[in-house]
Amino acid sequence: MNFGRVLLFAFVLCYATLVFSFSLLMETAEFDYSQYQKDNSADVNFKQDLLKRQYQLKLEELLSEYSQQSEAISQESSLAKMENDLLDLPVPAEYKDLHFQLLQSLFKFQDQDVQGSRALVEQIISQYSWLSSKLSLFLINNF
Repeated sequence: MNFGRVLLFAFVLCYATLVFSFSLLMETAEFDYSQYQKDNSADVNFKQDLLKRQYQLKLEELLSEYSQQSEAISQESSLAKMENDLLDLPVPAEYKDLHFQLLQSLFKFQDQDVQGSRALVEQIISQYSWLSSKLSLFLINNF
């Protein structure tokens, strides 16, 4: 019975020494987080670039679709559908202003403010060169 207590005491002493050594080692060790942060930021940048490109393609596709429709966008059902399609697009941070301006121009058009809507679309054309051809065609066909 005495031998069991000595063995238990030796085991507890070894365990405590091991825990203390490990904690001391972890405190003195310096982990280099900069590499992790660099990799993480590269991943975020890649995802933002991918989202940005997908947004550009889907928006151009959407504008082409509504530019080629035989019925004008002025019909209430077409306006509502386009509004819903725009709202369904995932928007990257860089294009939030553009997206807001596009929706604002649709709302102005719905409120019968055709001149205000057209002026806003022309402003978007001047700001976003990658969108100018599709948006110009959309403007010609629907305003």
